[in-house]
Amino acid sequence: MMLQDVTACNFIFDTRDAEALINELESNVNDLDNADKETLKSLLALRSDFQDYNNEWEHGDTLICEDYWIDYVKELCEDCGYIPKDFPHWIDIDWESTARNVAQDYTTITFDGVDYYVRCI
Repeated sequence: MMLQDVTACNFIFDTRDAEALINELESNVNDLDNADKETLKSLLALRSDFQDYNNEWEHGDTLICEDYWIDYVKELCEDCGYIPKDFPHWIDIDWESTARNVAQDYTTITFDGVDYYVRCI
């Protein structure tokens, strides 16, 4: 497993995937090259930052890239049934405002130079 596999194109990723990579790297710590050592260091810092806001790291939670945030909120509203499947296409929803409202329950964490939204729980 590689860092790119965990971050899934930097849009959204699950903490369980990051933890699996941490475990893999830690199990081979004596054989790591400098790039893998930096990856491990970055992932351990991410886990620590994440756990300051959310206690679900081991059980799995999602980090959402800031650039994907509005699309994520739209999908969340649709998946939760807040927006019905047959919602008329001619009704315009202010998704930027909605995303700002949803963000009140989240914080951002920077990982690998990218800001990710994390639920605060």
